[in-house]
Amino acid sequence: MTDISARLKEVGLIRSTGLFKLYTFIVGAAHRFQPGIYQLERNEGLFKIIRILVVGPQPIDIVIPEGATLRDIDFKLNEMGIMKEGELVEFLASSEMDALKKEFWFIGDKKTLEGFLFPDTYRFMPGTDPSIAIKTILSNFNKKVIPLLSKVKDWYSIVILASLLEKEVSLNSDRMLVAGILQKRLALGMPLQVDATVTYIKCNGEYLSCENRQLTKSDFNIDSNHNTYMYKGLPPSPISNPGIDTIKAALNPKKSVYLFYLSNPKNQRTIYSRTFDEHKNNKFKYLNI
Repeated sequence: MTDISARLKEVGLIRSTGLFKLYTFIVGAAHRFQPGIYQLERNEGLFKIIRILVVGPQPIDIVIPEGATLRDIDFKLNEMGIMKEGELVEFLASSEMDALKKEFWFIGDKKTLEGFLFPDTYRFMPGTDPSIAIKTILSNFNKKVIPLLSKVKDWYSIVILASLLEKEVSLNSDRMLVAGILQKRLALGMPLQVDATVTYIKCNGEYLSCENRQLTKSDFNIDSNHNTYMYKGLPPSPISNPGIDTIKAALNPKKSVYLFYLSNPKNQRTIYSRTFDEHKNNKFKYLNI
């Protein structure tokens, strides 16, 4: 009891350890506190804090949105009190990662879990071990995505392509068409020139905490194998964790006469062009470039 009250005062949740002990004794909660990790706010109030400690830690629902990255998810898990900042990222370099690769065959020799952290709603306890959180998310990917990819020979390329579409195209109705355009560029040996890959590099794979995502001319010269302006082909790994609809779009690219596209910032609709000259005119018309 003394340790608990001292810790609560230390972090600013209560003003008086003596008052806390007195109220705890009055309501008969002195020996009913449950062990665990708690997420408490400073405005909870004394009686509410006591009630929370008696009930015990409660699970927290977290929504991983489509297009979130590994570092975004790490940030969000820490923000919600599920685990400490950096724990998810640091897990990649741990010995437990090797065991995880044996349990989930699709990870293979990949050095990142980017692309496999399936967007969905999850429920975790405060202080959840990173291995438990990752296993839960990977199990969901295995259940919902692997059946769609099982008949595709180069299935990892589909995940990478879907990760580009998730960050590059806002409306799902446009994604199959843009998937077709990117596949056409690959077939022609053209650089993909996907702006989202440059943003991924600039923001170090963390969109949520990136203060300036606006790309400048110099950003396109960043030497990285994820830079699809500098290097042809798909990047070596995904730049986000795509949702199920985007993965389906990548699996079903739509053929068209177009070779270029851009997003209209006013309504997020995609504007298509057949030629580079037409594309330049559209950039001036819609982006004032």
